[in-house]
Amino acid sequence: MILVTGSEGLIGTELCRAFELQRRPFRRYDLKRGNDILDQGELARAMAGCSAVVHLAAISRIVEAERDQVRAYAVNVRGTENVARAAEEAGARMVFASSREVYGTTSKPTKESDPLHPASFYGVTKCYGEQAVKGVVLRLSNVYGGVNDHPDRVVPAFMRAALIGETAHVNGDRGAFDFVHVDDVVRAIDSALQADARATYNVVTGVSTRLLVLALRCGEVNWRGVRIMPERQRVHGAESFVGCPALAESELGWRSEIDLREGLARYARLVGPASCK
Repeated sequence: MILVTGSEGLIGTELCRAFELQRRPFRRYDLKRGNDILDQGELARAMAGCSAVVHLAAISRIVEAERDQVRAYAVNVRGTENVARAAEEAGARMVFASSREVYGTTSKPTKESDPLHPASFYGVTKCYGEQAVKGVVLRLSNVYGGVNDHPDRVVPAFMRAALIGETAHVNGDRGAFDFVHVDDVVRAIDSALQADARATYNVVTGVSTRLLVLALRCGEVNWRGVRIMPERQRVHGAESFVGCPALAESELGWRSEIDLREGLARYARLVGPASCK
């Protein structure tokens, strides 16, 4: 049995769908289902009989974490400590979803051994969360491509603009990031579940894409392009990032398989113009 915290989020939804298709036993755990990682007793009961836990639950929006740092610290740090403790007591393997935000702004392919300089409070909480984990830490970068995404995140926002003829507002036009399709992330989690070690891996493509280029790529899905409005630089979080995927490939046997054009085309087919209105 595998416990999935944050089971109703972007990654959790796709991971649970994959487990269902594989007929692997798993248990959902999410605030939307009335479950709270801050409730140690409830968490211990949910962990009973589990051989592994994939910890995805978090305050995942950078702006939200900045606005309510007390809540973000409680959920992302104390909550992760609770999950790690429950996993250890149950003798369960743990896979923790961290973030490229722990590195801060980078301009060259970033390795797991590089220093951490978080540029947001969210990134700080992920750094603390990693310290509690006795298992596998996956540092995820700009995950996209699922139905349960926040509409104001960059890929959903740009795709909406492209599909229904709105303007794509590019906040931080010099920004460039490493975008990873959620299906690749699900495969990375599956690989991490098989790993019997305490280690940290980047889940990245190794390719940096400027936000302006991302908007143009979204415009390609409807053959009409997209109107672009460059705006001020990013207020919170890293301004650019690209990661090195070599360690995950050599030790987990994982590498990204879905390039950005294919991933955006899949996402466009998934959401469609009707769901963007």
